[in-house]
Amino acid sequence: MKKNGYVSYESLLDRLLQSMMACFGRGKIIAARHLATMQERAGFTLIELIISTSLLSMIALLIYPAYRTNSRSYDLSVVESSLQQNARIGMKKIVVSLQEGMVVDVDENDNDWDPSGNNAYRDSNPYFMILYLPQDSDPAVQGDEIALYAALRDDQDTSEDESKQPLDPADHSLPSDYELPDAPLLYMRRYTSSTSSWSDPEPLVSSDVKVTQLSFILGGDNEDEVLITLELAREGPSKEWRTYKLVSAAKLGAR
Repeated sequence: MKKNGYVSYESLLDRLLQSMMACFGRGKIIAARHLATMQERAGFTLIELIISTSLLSMIALLIYPAYRTNSRSYDLSVVESSLQQNARIGMKKIVVSLQEGMVVDVDENDNDWDPSGNNAYRDSNPYFMILYLPQDSDPAVQGDEIALYAALRDDQDTSEDESKQPLDPADHSLPSDYELPDAPLLYMRRYTSSTSSWSDPEPLVSSDVKVTQLSFILGGDNEDEVLITLELAREGPSKEWRTYKLVSAAKLGAR
């Protein structure tokens, strides 16, 4: 009986070991199949990535030119809008000044303007206008004076104040290595009769534009009328210069 029991236990142990080996073998097969499936799926994902990258590159090549064109158009519209706004603001200040005063001619002015002798309006220098405002107490008497002109910004490295030296912007040639500080701006100065002194130049346009034309023409259909031409320029997005010209007329002493 004991021998049979021993044999029975031994047979049971053998069957248990065989069952475990069989399960382990099936587990290896399943694991191997699962690993192969994962490798296959990983390879398919890599192909998808390559295809997606290629498609994105093609889309970028198609979209970028249109984006660049739209961006350039927007930048250009900003430049043109800035030119128009500056021209209108500058012209409005000029017209208001002319409507408040009368032109100072060579025989009427005895105030020192600058060493170049630009102390009165001359037909030969239409880029410079100087006018006087009537005194409040006696309109027949000349009061303060206003000068309108184009000039360079003051260069701190020179002894002269360039902003006080009127020049013709149409004849002012810029160097080949043009920089904005060399651009003529539109200025206004006021002479106060009570203190017998000129104020510092006041720019009438922003510093990112330059004056390319400025002229004051007297006469025409009305002797008291002044024809004003103001042209501004600003560098565009492709380094090309954009210009905007504004022409207006003002009647002297209209206010």
